[in-house]
Amino acid sequence: MTASTTASRMPAPRQTEKRLTGYIARLAVTDAVVVTGAVFGAHLLRFGFSNEPLVIGDSILDVNVEVGYLVTSLLFVSGWLFALQLFGTRDSKVVGSGSLEYRRISDATVRVFGVLAILSLVFQIEFARWYLLIALPSGLILLILSRWMWRTWLRTRRTQGRFLQHALVVGDRPKATHIASQIRSDPEAGIRIIGAVTTHGTHEDLVDGVPVLGDFDHVLDVLDDVDVDAVILSTADAITPERVRRFGWMLDQNRIDLIVAPPSPMSPGRGSTPDRSPACP
Repeated sequence: MTASTTASRMPAPRQTEKRLTGYIARLAVTDAVVVTGAVFGAHLLRFGFSNEPLVIGDSILDVNVEVGYLVTSLLFVSGWLFALQLFGTRDSKVVGSGSLEYRRISDATVRVFGVLAILSLVFQIEFARWYLLIALPSGLILLILSRWMWRTWLRTRRTQGRFLQHALVVGDRPKATHIASQIRSDPEAGIRIIGAVTTHGTHEDLVDGVPVLGDFDHVLDVLDDVDVDAVILSTADAITPERVRRFGWMLDQNRIDLIVAPPSPMSPGRGSTPDRSPACP
């Protein structure tokens, strides 16, 4: 199969609504609402509508500074939201499936608690215990609950063909066929196989609706022409080391995810989820 033949069989570009950008924006708004509600809810339960002072003392310099808890709450919310962003809790590679999203939310929240504890010791800040004991646990629970609810919403939309990552399967035809069939049978996985690159290439579709776009000799040409979010690599036996390096560089430059499938053939009844890994040379 030639490069010109490949170009003539390119699938239609994916629509903007199928990207995860809109979904991630929804998560960001929900996170802000949840964290703000948890922190100021704790403030209301602990202090009511009064702006109690937070005492920051330094025994060495014999200095005491008072800051209102309203200001403290605003800083608390900002720091917590920053931690959620810093820990990649809304990374497109983790949202929508698996447990990593929840673990990152938990890690970010625990680190916020740790930072507050360190600040309390270093600067002798007298945080109200019940204020923290209400805000942090309730915020964590509500964050995880809201993500679960959004994930349920996302699964429904994915069964309707929306918010899907477009992927190209690269590998020997039997393995590529198995992987494509598995993913197509599970629309909640969030991946749509738009084409394949096999050892020798063929005009025959890999499976119904999944064209073979080229062979290993033209894999880089296919990547230049096709618009994908991820590449699923089922085998690299027929790809030279030099081509593998160029392949990795191209994926990295184009910010395309690399999903590595198990190296050995899988029986139809076992089922397996490919491992995501960063594209690297």
